[in-house]
Amino acid sequence: GERGLQQQPNEFFVDLTAPLPPELQQRFDVVFNHTTLEHIFEVRAAFRNLCAMSRDVVLVIVPFAQVQHENGSFGDFWRFTPTCLRQLYAENGLTVIYEAENYDRNAATYLLFAGAKHPERWSGKLPAYRPLERSASWIGATPVRDTFAAILTGNWRRLRRDAA
Repeated sequence: GERGLQQQPNEFFVDLTAPLPPELQQRFDVVFNHTTLEHIFEVRAAFRNLCAMSRDVVLVIVPFAQVQHENGSFGDFWRFTPTCLRQLYAENGLTVIYEAENYDRNAATYLLFAGAKHPERWSGKLPAYRPLERSASWIGATPVRDTFAAILTGNWRRLRRDAA
């Protein structure tokens, strides 16, 4: 819908760049933000507000590599790296507890990050934390080059992942 509104019951509009109303401070256990941060120029203010609304967990899905998309009601300003997200969580007092990316060769690449104010609560409940390395490394790669590189380096795991 226009500016993300879908006219559903219990839906309310939050301007993530404006000062957060007191009634939204630490109102939610989990705050989930899906592919909106790239459309907000004041991204640090928006991320700060997401963290302020949560009592513990903030989940974000953001584009890493995606076609530019905007219209009259929103712009398209940012693409995020894992390093950027880790820094945004840290400067807002959250610890990253999970990172993931999709592996679709012919589609946009998205990052999913979870951060927590109380990371100890999530120990043993999520897969062991492993930071992403070289996100979307397949961009610009060719199957022939990748197969040859995997054979030369003995990196068979990469070959199996890229074939998926």
